[in-house]
This record gives sequence, C-alpha cells and structure tokens, in this order.
Amino acid sequence: GKNNNNNNRFIATELVDAVEEFFSRIYEEMDYRNEAQNCIDFGKLYGSEDIIVPKIMLQTENIIVMEWLDGTKLTDVYNNNNDDTSSLRQENLNVVMAGIECTLNQLLVTGRLHADPHAGNLLKIVSSDE
Repeated sequence: GKNNNNNNRFIATELVDAVEEFFSRIYEEMDYRNEAQNCIDFGKLYGSEDIIVPKIMLQTENIIVMEWLDGTKLTDVYNNNNDDTSSLRQENLNVVMAGIECTLNQLLVTGRLHADPHAGNLLKIVSSDE
C-alpha cells in the first residue's frame, strides 16, 4: 500500500540524484581546466625528488598541453640491451616503492587520490645527473 509507494518514491529520488551527480562529474571531467588544476594540485601535494609531476604548459576548456617527460615503463625490464636485468629490476622496485609510499600518502594523509595510475601515467625518469 502506502508504505510501498513511499519506498518507490525514495528509490526514484535517489536514482535521480545519482544520475544528476554522475552527469555533473562527467561535465567537470570534460572541462580540461579542472583536470589541469588537479594536476597542479597533485604536484604541490606529492611532487618531490622521487615523484615528478609534469608542468602544465597551456590549458583551455578543451586542451591541456603538459611538459614532455622522457621515461620508460616499469614493465620494460626486458626491452633494453642490458644483460643485467637484476639491477634494472631492483631499480624499478625502488620506483614502485616510491609509488606505493605516494599512494598510501594519498589515501591516509591528504585524501587527494590519483584515480588513473596506469602504465602510461607512471614512468621511470632517468635524472640528468646520472
């Protein structure tokens, strides 16, 4: 009866709210100025000697131009001409450990989380002094 109708309205209201929230987030994601600001904020929070965040060179609603960083994927252990893969694995492990420390900091300290940590977003950079 009446109680079931109230439950249906409650569920419908929550669904409408969820859809509105979803589309507002999609709209925010499509505005690259927000994405650029997130990158700048991320760099301020987590950028260090071990964690390099590319600089934003240009930003508009539809375009982000970021600093180019040369690097290698951490999975590229076997894609070089170096016969000593054990030292390369250890080097990569050190980079992974820095990434784990950064992620834990995001989760437990600041609450600002990089939500897209795939291999294209995570590179090992060789510093100019090496």
